[in-house]
Amino acid sequence: MDRDHLYSLSLAMEPPVTLWIQDTSVLADDETRALATVLSTDEQARAARFHFAEDRRDYIAAHALTRRALAAVDGRGGSDLTFATAPHGKPYLIGASGQASPWGFSLSHTRGLVVCAVGPGDIGVDAERVDAAVDVDVLVPQVCSAAERSYLSMLGPGYRRARFFLARHVQHLAYAAFLLPMAAKMGAV
Repeated sequence: MDRDHLYSLSLAMEPPVTLWIQDTSVLADDETRALATVLSTDEQARAARFHFAEDRRDYIAAHALTRRALAAVDGRGGSDLTFATAPHGKPYLIGASGQASPWGFSLSHTRGLVVCAVGPGDIGVDAERVDAAVDVDVLVPQVCSAAERSYLSMLGPGYRRARFFLARHVQHLAYAAFLLPMAAKMGAV
């Protein structure tokens, strides 16, 4: 971790993917203001509309992180990057040629943490806050298999149980996000 409270992790997979992770809970106001300087005018205006300082900080950090991550693979400066929105609403990077860049990215944030994944083509990442206050007992019957429910019952109440539940729930969401587009392409949905 450097002084920006930032991690970069290259995943050994094909095609290669890099995760950029930033702990925003430790960012000082002057650090957040410095990050905002790479944002577009529209991004800065949107950041200014957030009511809570933590949400504004996380928005600024997330968009600055995305620009930093994409600049690392694109070769342009973070503030020089431009984006467009696909018909289904997902933003994409415009390359130096004026066409869509081959670099895909995905951004996720939760209070205190932002994550950006960068790799060729479509890519996805999710960040979830693990909070022991999650009422696992209400959610478990709706989303967990019998084996998962059995394992959760052995963990007992508290943080470990909530953490396991959220990790499994995120895995289920990622699996669905991967399979549903493929099934739609095959006409199965």
